[in-house]
Amino acid sequence: MKIERKDILIALAVLMFIFISIPGVIFNAAVKKYLFFLNIWSEKPITQVKNHPGKIPPVRSSYFRADLKEPELKMISFSIKTKKSGEIYLAGDFNKWKKNDIKLIKKENGSYETMIALPQGTYKYVFYIDGEKILDPYNPSLADFDGQKVSVIEVK
Repeated sequence: MKIERKDILIALAVLMFIFISIPGVIFNAAVKKYLFFLNIWSEKPITQVKNHPGKIPPVRSSYFRADLKEPELKMISFSIKTKKSGEIYLAGDFNKWKKNDIKLIKKENGSYETMIALPQGTYKYVFYIDGEKILDPYNPSLADFDGQKVSVIEVK
C-alpha cells in the first residue's frame, strides 16, 4: 500500500484543526472572562444629552464615589528586642489576629522590626515569639481583649 503525499497533507490538516480547535473550546470561558469588555464597546458617536447640550454627561459608576475619600495611611513601626532567636510575628485587630501573618525582620542591633500602613484609629496587638504571646515591652498602653491583656497603639 502506497501512501500518497495528498493523504499525508489531509491527515496533517485534520490534526492541526483538532489541535487548534480543542484548546479554543476549553479556554473559551477563560477568554470570555478576561475579554468581557469587548461586549460593552460601542463605536456609536456620543450624542447630545437632554439638558446637557454640547456636554458629555458625568460618569456614574458604582466603583467610584466622589464623596468617599481614601483614608490617610501612616507607616507604623513595631519593634521588639529579645534574646530568643526564634521567629517573631505580630498579630492584632488590623490583621484579624492571624498569628503567622506579619513576620518581624531581625536587624543588626538584635531587635526585630516591621512596618505597617494603618489608617487613623486605635489598634490592639501582641507579639508571638516562638508561639508564645508577648506584650510590647516598649508600649505601656494596655487593654483587655477576650479576657487577656494586649498592647494598644493609637494612630493619629
